[in-house]
Formats: sequence, C-alpha cells, structure tokens
Amino acid sequence: MSLLEPPPDTAQKSRPLSFTVAALVLVTIVGLWWIFRFYPEKRAAEHFFAAVVAGDMAKAYQLWKPLPTYKMEDFLADWGPTGYYGPVKSYKIIREDSPRGSNAVQIAVAISQSGKTEEIVETLAIARRHGLWIIADEIYGRLIYDGRRAPSFHDVMNPDDKILFVQTLSKNWAMTGFRVGWLEAPAELGYVIENLVQYTTSGVPVFNQRAATAALEQGETFLAWQIERCRRSRDILCDGLAKTGRVRFFKPEAAFYLFCSVDGFSDSRALALTLIDEAGVGAAPGAAFGPGGEGHLRLCFARDPEQIAEATRRMARWLAA
Repeated sequence: MSLLEPPPDTAQKSRPLSFTVAALVLVTIVGLWWIFRFYPEKRAAEHFFAAVVAGDMAKAYQLWKPLPTYKMEDFLADWGPTGYYGPVKSYKIIREDSPRGSNAVQIAVAISQSGKTEEIVETLAIARRHGLWIIADEIYGRLIYDGRRAPSFHDVMNPDDKILFVQTLSKNWAMTGFRVGWLEAPAELGYVIENLVQYTTSGVPVFNQRAATAALEQGETFLAWQIERCRRSRDILCDGLAKTGRVRFFKPEAAFYLFCSVDGFSDSRALALTLIDEAGVGAAPGAAFGPGGEGHLRLCFARDPEQIAEATRRMARWLAA
C-alpha cells in the first residue's frame, strides 16, 4: 500500500455510518410529518366520538365543524338517539385522512353481511351529502347462509361515488396464510395505490398470486363446501348452547362467528380464560372488539362439525357443573 492510498477499510466503515445517519434523519422527518399532519385530526375524531357516546350532541355538533347548510336538526337526524348512527355504543378510529383545512373526517362504516339493501342506500346517501369516502369491507360477502351473496354497495353505487372495496382470500377461500387480497378503487387512484404497495409490501409473491387466481377461477366448488360446512357447524353450536339455557345470542346469518353472552359473567376476558382452563375451549373476549363487546364472547365455528360438536359438549358440561 502506498502513502497515497487510504486504509482499505476506511471507505467501507464510513458508508454504513452514513447510511445509518441518513436512515435516522428520514425516520425523524417521517415521524414529525405524521405528528403534525395526522395526529391532530385523529384526536379530533376521538373527541367527536367520545362526545357522541356520552350523549353530548351539542359538543359533538361543534366538533364536527359543520358547513353552514348543515343544521343541528340535520346532525341529530344522522347522529342523534333516533338517527341512523345513534345511539353509538362504541367506536374505533380506523384511519384519519381528511385534507388539511377541510371540515370533514373520513369515517369507515361497517354494514353487516346480513344487512338490508336499505341500510346501504342510507349510508351512501349520507356519504354523498357530506363528501365522505366509504371503505366497504365486504370480505364475507359470499359466506352467507340464505342467498348467493350479501347486499353490496356495488348494487346501488354510481360510477363517481367515493367507495373503496376491500377484499381478501383469507375468509371465503380459507387462504389466511397466503396474505392475499385486493382493493377495488377508482382508476384515478391507481398511481397512489401503486406507490403505497411499492413502499409497504413491494407486492405479493408470484406463487401466491397464482394460487389466488386459481381460487377465483376454480374455487366455486370449494366455496360451496366451505359454506355448507360452516352452516352445519353453526347449527350444532347454536342448538347445543341454546339448550343450556344460559347462553344468549342471535343466530348468525353470515360469516362464521357467534357473538354471545353467558348468564352470570360480565368480564369477558376472565370468562375466556376460565373457559380455556376449565373446559378446554378457546374463545375471544368480546372486550377485544371495543367497549360494546364487553360481557360477550366470540366463538369461531369455521371448523370441522365434529370438532364443533365436541367443543359444544365441553361448554355444556362446564355450564352445567
């Protein structure tokens, strides 16, 4: 090595350091941008829903920051005790994405798979009136027990309506581990969505995409079998728990979950843990789905009917003890 040459590892050691500094600067900039751009709107949305839950409609109306044409009576018609959204018992801020300086907050509205078309029409009318986007989570749309599919915004929407449809292969086709889904959106959002995918997941592996294509093109036979199996398991679970006289529920018309309460139990987490320890049955505590779910359990019956029958017998014996 001559005196004019740098030590062989100097440049190699400086590069990782420079990359680390650049990464830290980038993370700091993104973090600060998020704090100043979205956090105030998230807090505003939380305060709004807290006021609605508390029944303070005057405060909620002011937090909504309505346009002059949107009067208090209009607000009560939407959010009041007899309005479409009232009474609100629980809430969860999913995402806030209103443009800076706007008077609106983006709200994702959930319509049940067994809901009526009238509910969808009313929701769409409210979204149109206030210029809101609808995020339609219709992943259980085919998994219903009476009819071909659940009502959809596709049935009533116009081409220019602001609707994003979220879909997945995880439910109808039981491909949970593949992590494959799709998004239906207006064509003008294609560039934005492409960037989002590029900088989050870089796309789905090709073999997973081919599996998804096979499911969509050749999976109707499996889907019919899946629905029938869930129907049998649902009936076994509901009939068995109803006979105990201690479990309260509405028989689900779609999807593969039973949301129920058990007489004598108000703490859903304690109940779920006790059920595991003493009956050998796993269930999700209702409180995990928001304050309105407290006192309930969510039981999944997307299993072999014989397994569901065994789980039902275990719960019945435990409740009778």
